[in-house]
Amino acid sequence: MLPGLVWAKQSEAQATVSGTDAELAEAEMTHPNPGWGPRSIVLPMGVFLLFLSGSAWADADGESLVEAMRADDPAAVSMLLAAGASPDARYGKDSAMTWAASLGKIESMDALHGYGARLDEDAALAAASSGELQAVKRLLGWGVDPDTADPYGMTLVSIAALHGHAPVVEHLLRAGAQVSVP
Repeated sequence: MLPGLVWAKQSEAQATVSGTDAELAEAEMTHPNPGWGPRSIVLPMGVFLLFLSGSAWADADGESLVEAMRADDPAAVSMLLAAGASPDARYGKDSAMTWAASLGKIESMDALHGYGARLDEDAALAAASSGELQAVKRLLGWGVDPDTADPYGMTLVSIAALHGHAPVVEHLLRAGAQVSVP
């Protein structure tokens, strides 16, 4: 990192170099292209995460993976995984796969699966609850049971129906999910 300058997050999808006004003004005045300097360096989220994370790829809480997914940057997710981030990392109480499924981030789900992420029931429950049909389809295709239920006995079908996600209910029924009436 450049002395006197720090990396600062500009938005969820971009980052920029910043420092004191005097440092930035000096850097801009000495740059060979007028109008170009540290204030105008904008990086994709994936590159920003690489700078931010340094060599600490363990990312035990999964925050970097989740932030890359929320920024809709599957390339950053793949870069973080390739650099050693755990595909089973957790952020809060949820796995990275659960976050990806609940947000409908199919490319990120594919990357996590490709790096060996465990398929937990929570990912399917989150996708059904959020109405993310493509995520539900992908998880079922990877072998998640269509009759998966939460600890209270609520199945994927009942959760999707409760939240008004008819296309998800229809797909689950076609996939062989059972309907039971208490």
